[in-house]
Amino acid sequence: MRHNSKQISLSRDESLVLLIYKLCAP
Repeated sequence: MRHNSKQISLSRDESLVLLIYKLCAP
């Protein structure tokens, strides 16, 4: 169960990184 929580957090972080990356290099 703990692993699942971490996976969700990672997914959220990835989304943010992707957004920044897109803004940095559109």
